[in-house]
Amino acid sequence: MDEATLVIIKPDGLQKSLTGNVLTRLAETKLVIIAAKIKAVSRKLAEEHYCHMKDKPFFEEIVKYIMGEEVDWGCFLPIACLLPRRGTLHARRESN
Repeated sequence: MDEATLVIIKPDGLQKSLTGNVLTRLAETKLVIIAAKIKAVSRKLAEEHYCHMKDKPFFEEIVKYIMGEEVDWGCFLPIACLLPRRGTLHARRESN
């Protein structure tokens, strides 16, 4: 299976109501959302997400920024990955 893509719409994106625009653009690239939720980011998760920037002088600032408000998390897969599953899902529905 192809790798899933994690998309995070950060606090300023939610404040500016950009979620719909982002999802539309992703759909145009043949990615399909398989999971999504809006949730607050814990300090632990923020530090793990930005671990590659741990030694940067702005590390604390970006950790606090993403923890400041809720973010929209989405997981996407290429459409081709879902086609075999859809056939199986439709077959199950028809048999029920």
